Amino acid sequence: MPDNQPITWWERLTKSFGGLRDVFVSPLRRLFGSSDPLTPEKRAQLKRLLIEADFGPSLTQELLSLASDISASEPEKVLLKLKAHLLSLLPPEGKPWSDDLRCVILAGVNGAGKTTTIAKIAHLFAHRHPLLIPADTYRAAAIEQLESWSTRYQIPFFAHQLSDPSAVAYQGLDQALIAGQLALIDTSGRLPNNQNLMHELGKIQRVVLKKLEGEQQLRTILVLDASQGQNLLEQVRLFKEAFTVDALIITKLDGSSKAGTLFQISQKYQIPIDYCGVGESVSDLISFEPAAFVEALWGTE
Repeated sequence: MPDNQPITWWERLTKSFGGLRDVFVSPLRRLFGSSDPLTPEKRAQLKRLLIEADFGPSLTQELLSLASDISASEPEKVLLKLKAHLLSLLPPEGKPWSDDLRCVILAGVNGAGKTTTIAKIAHLFAHRHPLLIPADTYRAAAIEQLESWSTRYQIPFFAHQLSDPSAVAYQGLDQALIAGQLALIDTSGRLPNNQNLMHELGKIQRVVLKKLEGEQQLRTILVLDASQGQNLLEQVRLFKEAFTVDALIITKLDGSSKAGTLFQISQKYQIPIDYCGVGESVSDLISFEPAAFVEALWGTE
């Protein structure tokens, strides 16, 4: 491909799954590349592949049972059935963000990629004149990082000297509403087992809703780092206990070989996935489409 030719949406998505295809899909194809039944040896190999890709014990057993039911008579159909079943676990494709949306809150643990994701959202929704609101008042580095994105891409930034994250969110949103901007609130990264910090997220959400005309004007998003594997299940559970999670954004797909956890999360919680991060560039945020997601994982189009 010539250097000046833009990388397509599909190419970015399929490239992001390179690691998982190498350790999971390619061995899976070799395993079911013949018409032989699912022998005990093959079953053990399949179980190992599923566990290593972080599908977890319960979903692994479910997929093993499905493969066993099929392979006795038609082993060549195992891959198709597994792919179809995984697709059925994913939440439906979400609706595009409406023009009524006035505020987006991003939450997640330290290192999940919230701040970079906010910059990507601002780039994607430049036509809505976004305002970056740094409500992580505990880490000066977090504010500086968001401000650097603001400077690099000429995105308006809410500068303040406040120490209360809820006050930052309230005043920043007030400024955005007056100017007709889309408020993008970056919250503090935290450990989900710190109850005080988790309760603070709920407070920010409540304060923001008081400024808006209805829940449809707010979208609260939990950012998950795909490379963290099984830890994500506990993160989702604890964040959901602290505040309303409207959707997920999955980051670092390009560096993960553990995307099996995403199917577990989808099966258990059915939270919409709005976007996926597939690289470091500000343009590397793509809409989540379940069918395309699974096809890219399988390496087909």
